[in-house]
Amino acid sequence: MNDRGSTAFDYLRLRACRGELAEGGFTLLEVLVALSLTVLALSLAAMSLTSALTAYERAAAHLELIQTERETLSHVQRSLSVSYLSPYSSTGLEEEWETFDIDNSAKPYDALTFSSLAHRTHRVNAKESDLAVMTLFVRREEESEGLEKRYVLLKREGGAMNDRFEVTGGVVFTLAEGVTRLSFDYLSPDGEVVHEWRLVDKGRQLPCAVVVKLGLKNEALEERRSCMVVPLLLSPLKCSFEEGTLDSLCEE
Repeated sequence: MNDRGSTAFDYLRLRACRGELAEGGFTLLEVLVALSLTVLALSLAAMSLTSALTAYERAAAHLELIQTERETLSHVQRSLSVSYLSPYSSTGLEEEWETFDIDNSAKPYDALTFSSLAHRTHRVNAKESDLAVMTLFVRREEESEGLEKRYVLLKREGGAMNDRFEVTGGVVFTLAEGVTRLSFDYLSPDGEVVHEWRLVDKGRQLPCAVVVKLGLKNEALEERRSCMVVPLLLSPLKCSFEEGTLDSLCEE
């Protein structure tokens, strides 16, 4: 190869070493700019995807909280509405209806024991009565390191329970987790709301209705508070109220 040809080859090779490509190619600067824009676009897409996933998770948690609230209130209403006092009962007054008014703002969890006709058997052709003694109460979940203290709403059917809400025998169901509040108030025939209803003081009569207030919180720390008035269908009391009385019971 002559000197002129060698010089041209060396020139091309020098351009290649410097990143200068042939006509129609890209310089190193252009490639770096293109890569930077690509990385930026991918970063923006990743951020958008992350935001979308976060929004989806929050929406799913919100809907799950609402669903849990509805199912819990429906279950409580179904059980309480058919509370029953048998004139031939041998379980004793306290077992048939016992209120626990826990007046403590740091622990806003009441409890209620009652006899109900809402017992459902879980076996085909089971020889079990529709009547069962039930208790609605709240218990603290087992401690987990690094997690906030959480409480669960439980329902006990059958068996026995002591004053520390320890159950022996029977069955205990979990109705809801993340409970922040559970309170019961009781409505008399004259429209008075009381925090406790003792059968021995009320002539062995059930109240006209129970006011249930429930608070729930999910793992996203979103909290919902609800109130429900449950008329007791089998109460022998003559309960008559002015229009709007029941709705006003849930007003804070």
